[in-house]
Amino acid sequence: MTDISAHTSKEKIKVLIITLGGERKRILEDMFGSQTFQDDFDVDFSPGIHQRELRNRVGVLKYAHLAGVLPQEEWDALEPVIMDESRVGSFDIGNILSNAGVKINEDRKGSDSEKKLYFAEELWRKAKTLARDRAVLACTFAHLIAMKRSIEEGFDIILEDNVRACRNLCGPKIK
Repeated sequence: MTDISAHTSKEKIKVLIITLGGERKRILEDMFGSQTFQDDFDVDFSPGIHQRELRNRVGVLKYAHLAGVLPQEEWDALEPVIMDESRVGSFDIGNILSNAGVKINEDRKGSDSEKKLYFAEELWRKAKTLARDRAVLACTFAHLIAMKRSIEEGFDIILEDNVRACRNLCGPKIK
């Protein structure tokens, strides 16, 4: 068995923490900002998503795009409408995509009726029926966004904002 205390790595552990902000973020900033943790950790934050941000198709489609779930071609056609706040609630996803010449990907999994829809249409139809499970979708999108960022920026670990660490032990043991 390897002696963890013998590890001599000077490289800091890059930590990405998913948080909605507020008191939890402040506690983590204080904890990881202490001298005990500064030697071992380099911390950054990824924003969480409030479930209420997914109440309309603008929010669902915007976060689906940020999470890398929405096909890029569909997002490119929808983005101008989604970003135009005056049109919120007054657009038809299928019409916008068909008018933009976007083709439906019929190779994806699902029922025959689902395969006739654009992915953005199918996602919105299913997302608007979630009710209390909207929080689960918001959490899933936040984790996918953090995972995407972690890969792009080379983070070592992703944590949620409910994490608490023990002083003087965590850094060396993780390394």
